Amino acid sequence: MNLPPLREFVLEKGVFVTAHRGSSGTAPENTLSAFRQAVRAGAEMVEIDVQMTSDNHIIAFHDQKLGRTARGRKRTSRLSYDEIRTLDAGSWFSKEFAGEKVPSLKEVIDVIHGKAYLNIEIKSESGENSEDKLKEIIKTVYDSGYEAHTLFASFDYPLLALLKELDPNLPTAAIRIPCDKSLPSDIAKQTGCEAYVCSRKEVSDVIAADALRHNIYIGVYSIDKPKHLKKVMKYGIRTVVTNYPARIIGLMEEMQIK
Repeated sequence: MNLPPLREFVLEKGVFVTAHRGSSGTAPENTLSAFRQAVRAGAEMVEIDVQMTSDNHIIAFHDQKLGRTARGRKRTSRLSYDEIRTLDAGSWFSKEFAGEKVPSLKEVIDVIHGKAYLNIEIKSESGENSEDKLKEIIKTVYDSGYEAHTLFASFDYPLLALLKELDPNLPTAAIRIPCDKSLPSDIAKQTGCEAYVCSRKEVSDVIAADALRHNIYIGVYSIDKPKHLKKVMKYGIRTVVTNYPARIIGLMEEMQIK
């Protein structure tokens, strides 16, 4: 499959599906199993969270600390890549996924390469060198030849602005900070982002109208049920972010959403 660049794809496509942390409703989040299931389901984009290890490897992992999806208490930033690879990231979900490893960003790209676009949510935390992490993420994407097929997203608006300074050609999305009253166009002026993402509870006529007026693409999460999908479609969103891509793709086909 030969994917056109992301910028071309969004101009031609109506509404598309983004798999949140992979098919995280049917497999452990941010694992290769979840990403493979998302691709098989037909998700056009896969969203992942990334952290950086103590030896500067970029991994697909949501939390800053171990404990929820992998046993332990340490921060991921204080563990080496080899230490991270000893963890079981699947048993918490079900016995079927026992022994599932925490993948590197490169491994994720290898799995979806040519099959789906990538949405990297960049985490930031107090005390870490966010610029070094950002540069390592960008380098990994370029080394994998996936820069034209990757969207970079974050709640950290200064980090998104920094990304644009480092590489203006990379497309970015601002994720709405809860309770922030700023409109998509306000955030776009601040960060240079082309897209805006918010929860299904936050999306509104005001937000949708502002985004449309300023040619900003809207994504809404997490859309996992028919009632969620019906609610958000009236806002002219461009991507549906879901934990169950196979289910939502089926619903979109039934509702003739294209």
